Amino acid sequence: MRNRIYVVLCLFLLTQCRSSAPSEDVSCTIRPLALTEVTDIAPYVDSVRVVALETAPGSLLTTFQKVLVTPSGNFIVLDTKGIYAFSPQGKFLFPIGRRGKGPGEYLQPLDICLSGDGKELLVLEGSNRISIFDPENGKFRKALVPEWREGRQAGDAICPDAEGGFYIVTSNPTELDRFDPPYYCLHRFDREGRETESLLPRKDFVFTMGLVTQTDGNRYLLRPQEGDDVCHELGGKELKRKYRFDFGDRAVPLHYIFDRNGAPDMGKYMSSPYYKLPIYIYDNDDLVVFTAVGPGVSSNLFVYSKEDRNGIRMQTEPGDPAPFDFVAAGDGYFYGQFVFYGTPEDETVARMSPLKRYLIRTHGLRLEEGENPRLVGIKFRL
Repeated sequence: MRNRIYVVLCLFLLTQCRSSAPSEDVSCTIRPLALTEVTDIAPYVDSVRVVALETAPGSLLTTFQKVLVTPSGNFIVLDTKGIYAFSPQGKFLFPIGRRGKGPGEYLQPLDICLSGDGKELLVLEGSNRISIFDPENGKFRKALVPEWREGRQAGDAICPDAEGGFYIVTSNPTELDRFDPPYYCLHRFDREGRETESLLPRKDFVFTMGLVTQTDGNRYLLRPQEGDDVCHELGGKELKRKYRFDFGDRAVPLHYIFDRNGAPDMGKYMSSPYYKLPIYIYDNDDLVVFTAVGPGVSSNLFVYSKEDRNGIRMQTEPGDPAPFDFVAAGDGYFYGQFVFYGTPEDETVARMSPLKRYLIRTHGLRLEEGENPRLVGIKFRL
């Protein structure tokens, strides 16, 4: 009987999506380069949901910086022009705040998030201020200035914690090549805006883009910081080490970005023959989707099944039309921003990423001049 219990326990452990090293407390280790490379995405798409965001004088969009899904299913879009709310069907509801320096106004919104209960929208500004709005009607509630324990720092991203406070992500100190003393990338604040904890000492130069994503169920994922390979889930009472992205010997080496003078060389880093920047990470109970920059600035999209511990990957070469990247998740769908105006030529479509090519050829997606970008939800089957 004891042997049978031991066998059952071993089989259970083998089926779990966990790191092979018992000391590594992550829920899943993903080896992206072991996934099946595909050029035809059609067999892996279960359904498509197209949300035509209403084009109105007060809702003209250009480039999405972030998209949130509220508990009621509305979409809140942080665009380069401002912040806007749309219904689940894409009807324009209202703007949130406006450009300016007064209450309920902002000059440079860097990031947005919903509170843990979904009842507040927090807007992180470049001026070290946080403006708070009602996400269901856009009304301004209050503003606060974070109180840093060691002097003001520059925030790059924001997300909620479990007790009504929030986290602010900072990336790099002024002296970019200094790693002693430690510089912490994550700071926790209480509901009054007082810093209570500093976490995650940086290991390398950190890029400020795509640091935090809101994923299914108003959960927040902090992508792996440069020099690390672990994605953290934020929002609970403590950090949760969620996913490890293991590119093996194809991962970019530590401090590769710095030249001999200690200055970051972005061109060298991005065009290197390595994989870097696992970014735009979204998940649900079944799947994880994410993008990474590959050799020669190629764009690589991955879809991973946590149950099967397998999945697919798609690559877009440098110089090809911009790929279809995901910007939100909810109700089993992963949403991306679709932008392509006019009638594409066959040669152009052939060079598109598999997902974008599929949406044009199978669903006839295209935009007329002056139309807002589409939000397109993909439900995968793997």
